[in-house]
Parts: sequence; structure tokens; C-alpha cells
Amino acid sequence: MNYRRLLMLCLLAVSIPTVWAEDNETISVNSPSAVFVNDATIDAPITISGLSNLPTGTALRITVSAKVSSFAGGRFNILNTYRTVIGPDGRWQYALRPNQDMPFLAETYKIEIGTGAGMSSCHFISIASPISSKRRQQEIHSLYQAVSDTWNLDNELKDFINDIEDIKQRKTSWERQIQQAIGLYNSPEEALAMAIRKWREWEPDFTRKMEILSDSLQTRPSQTGFIAVQEQLSYLSGGLYEKYAQYRSELLGSPRKISYYHANAGLLAPADNRNNILSIMEKEIVSKVFQDTLSLMEYIDRHIANPDKSQWQKARNESIRLCTTLKNEMEYYYRMGLFHRAPNKHFAKESRDLTDLIDTFSLLL
Repeated sequence: MNYRRLLMLCLLAVSIPTVWAEDNETISVNSPSAVFVNDATIDAPITISGLSNLPTGTALRITVSAKVSSFAGGRFNILNTYRTVIGPDGRWQYALRPNQDMPFLAETYKIEIGTGAGMSSCHFISIASPISSKRRQQEIHSLYQAVSDTWNLDNELKDFINDIEDIKQRKTSWERQIQQAIGLYNSPEEALAMAIRKWREWEPDFTRKMEILSDSLQTRPSQTGFIAVQEQLSYLSGGLYEKYAQYRSELLGSPRKISYYHANAGLLAPADNRNNILSIMEKEIVSKVFQDTLSLMEYIDRHIANPDKSQWQKARNESIRLCTTLKNEMEYYYRMGLFHRAPNKHFAKESRDLTDLIDTFSLLL
């Protein structure tokens, strides 16, 4: 009899539903697909909430991931995992603060809701704000300046190497030949010694500029996700240093080692890669401004059916301001010349189309 009762209890226990997610799980995320943040609400939390068929007190796992670069494809990096519990009537919620719980200026965020049995719901959000546009402009200006600095330093080094190699191979210009004929240079050896002295006078300033460039690339993390541009610039500046160090070693027999430069960057040609970096920058800019425009449209769409007229008017005014900000940002990039450099002229049309889209959307508002 005891065995029969024990068997019945076991069968009853097996028949009790598990507290983990099942196929008919109804966990959902009710947060907006895009979030607009202005100066006044930059610290306001983004509340995600939902309704579940799981018992009260069941723990939920909230995983926040971010895609920081347009070149990341579908790859997201996990930022953090949070916990909450299901309350009465199966309801749950969690508040994420942009400045504390996630890098505020990431391109797209992915929020996954699940239990110990796996993910039950996935949602994507984007954040748009005038502040992000201003920071993006500042970073693009800094990156553009770094491109120009790398290009100029590469040209300086190339000119000095060409001058010294001409002297070593006796392929001097007609000015040097005249100077040598009238006795200013007694021999090719003396001309080479003079060129080396000139190199040593020029070298400290060149090295200082390289150190400043390297420091600016290594110590300034990308605020707005221009990771591909920054990595490309770091790689090219490392290649420039390797070219400098190798030639200096061949010329003077005393290579100079600076620990914070890349060791295996290879002998690249920063001047030849300048347009390539600008092309990457163009793609990143167009992608991010386009993402902001989509976020803006989703933000307005959320409020169209809102019966509260004051809330709709507020959303409309905020969106018009953001349209103006995005339009000014695109015009700023035009003035910098980022969209007019061969061989990437087709990006100029894409960015102009985006500006026209922003204008049209602003008029519709």
C-alpha cells in the first residue's frame, strides 16, 4: 500500500508543470522599438515590461547586447545581464538607464528576455538624440584630422627618404649638381652626411607628431561607434612608424623602439589608403544618421495613435528639432568634404538623398 501511494505521488509530481519557459510562453517586451532622448530626459529610464504565464516569483533573465559599428553586421556584444521576477498577475518590468546600464551611443541594442530554459523574447531598440549628433560630429572631426595628420606625416617621411636615396644613388637634382660643381659639395659622401644631419634635425619634430597621433588614437575610445575607422587609422599609423623605424635602422644602424606603436603593422602606405579610410567613414556616417532617421520615424509612429494631444505635440516638436539637428549634421560633413572624394562619389548621392529624406520628413511633421 505504501509503495502504491509513493508511485501515485511520483506520477503527480511529474504531471505538475515546470516553472521554466514552454513553447506557449507569453513573455513579451512592451518597450518602444526606438527611443528619443532630449537634453531634459537623458537620464530617464527605458522601461521594459511584459506579461508571462509563469508563476509569481519566477526569475527572469534580461540580457542587453549592443552593436557598436555598422561594420559589425549581425554581431552584438553582450553588455550586461540583469534579473527581475514575475509579480502578481504574471506582470514584470525592469528599468534600464542609458547612461548607467548601456553605452548610450551604441548603434543598436538587443534585449533578450528568458528563464533558465532559454530565451523567450527578443527585442531591438535604437536611441536617437541631438546630443549623440553633436558627439558624432566631434569624433568625426577628430578622426578626419587624424587621417590628414597620418597622410601629412607619410608624405614628410617619403620626401626625406627619396632625397637621401637620390644622394646615395647619385640621382641628385640639377640644383645639387650645380652646387656640387661649384664646390658646395666636395663628394657624394659629404652630401650624404649633410642629408643625415638634416634628417636628425627634422626627426624630433616628426617623432613628437607621431607620438601625439598614436596617443590620440590609443587613448580616445570611440564614443559613437566608429570602430572600423579608428582601427584602420591605428593600423596605418603603426605601418607609418614601422616604415620610419626600418629606414632609420638602415640609415643610421640604430633602430628606435617605441613600445606603444603596433609591432606588426607592415609597411603600408597611409597616403594611398586615405581615400579608403574616408570611404569607410562615409559608410559609417550615412548608416548612423539613417539609423537616427528610422528611430525618429518609429518614435513618431508610436505617438500617432496617442489620444493625448499634448503628448503628440511634444513628440512632434522634439522630432522637428531632431530633424534640424540631423540636417545640420549632414551639411557639416559636406563642408568637411567627406562626401566628395573619389572613388566614392556614389556616397555623395546617398547622403544627399538622406538629407532630402530628412527635409521631407520634417515637412510632413
